[in-house]
Amino acid sequence: MAKNWDCQTIPQWTQSSCSIAAEFRFEGDRVRIRRIDQGVLLESLIANAAEWFDELDRFNPEPFMVKRRNQPITPRREIFK
Repeated sequence: MAKNWDCQTIPQWTQSSCSIAAEFRFEGDRVRIRRIDQGVLLESLIANAAEWFDELDRFNPEPFMVKRRNQPITPRREIFK
């Protein structure tokens, strides 16, 4: 089971911050913060999308959507007459 950690919020002008235990540190200097139910979720931001997709390809090396959808061509329309 995961350990629970408490931290004291540090007021800074109109904002608050909290020091995170070393076990929960993120790479980089930015995180996304979301409010969920009765808590807060911190997510690391993707610094380099190309590296992120390369990492995903390690799990499933099969190319994504090799067979394209059989979708009709969009008809040409004149929007401004």
